[in-house]
Amino acid sequence: GRSCGVGLNPAHVDDNTNCLLCGQCVKSCEHNNPDAEGRPNPGLFVRPWFKDIFALRPMSAAQTAFCLVVSGFVVYEVFTEWKVTKELLIWMPENTNMLLSTENTWSHGLIKSLTLFIVLPILVWLLPYGLFRLAGGKLSIAKYLCIFGTAFIPIMAAAHTVKALLKTTSRIPYWENAFTDPIGIESARGIINKSIQLAPLPVWRDPVITALSLVLICGGIAVSAVVIRKLTVTHVSQSWSRAWTLYLIPGIYGGAFAVMIIIWRLF
Repeated sequence: GRSCGVGLNPAHVDDNTNCLLCGQCVKSCEHNNPDAEGRPNPGLFVRPWFKDIFALRPMSAAQTAFCLVVSGFVVYEVFTEWKVTKELLIWMPENTNMLLSTENTWSHGLIKSLTLFIVLPILVWLLPYGLFRLAGGKLSIAKYLCIFGTAFIPIMAAAHTVKALLKTTSRIPYWENAFTDPIGIESARGIINKSIQLAPLPVWRDPVITALSLVLICGGIAVSAVVIRKLTVTHVSQSWSRAWTLYLIPGIYGGAFAVMIIIWRLF
């Protein structure tokens, strides 16, 4: 069979940047030996944590654009969990729609999407770069986006995990019915007509999820800061008086998640 569904050379692939992890190379290789690590020998092997992100490979233009949009999407997903930050987040698109007097749903949704997933992420991404240039730093905007954009990825991943924890644990009262009624039709009817009473959330849920969320976000900020340090050594020869502005990537983006979670969950 074919060795790779996306046209890669499995013998020279050492990361999953472009690999879909479909396993086709493992299936088609006649010399596959899972007990021996090395190339060419497709298999599953233990890899150090954050190996790819610490490899400091620049992203392509398409990957950069994708990460920029996702960075805005993650903010929307997490910040809308709390009513206060949700109202602050949608203030700009709502007022833009009012200013433009958009009436149909399509235009309203388009402006909201462009604002939240394009305009706001661009502002967040370009703020550290703008301060870097004002401080006298020299780096093209294309290189900044493709190279230093990777520093957003650990925080995005951490925030995605926080969102998953919040949503998964909020469904704990439904788990019992999910096992007894996998299809869910009868359970849904019972919940609607109140013949099924859902149990309250366990008391441990809020403190545990809050602690895990802060650990995840702080971990993402730490990894992002390490990436920034490595990138500044490699790509920015200027002094600390200029390079410090690039640490605003984890400071602003990651800090926003951390502050939001602390205020929301602890006060």
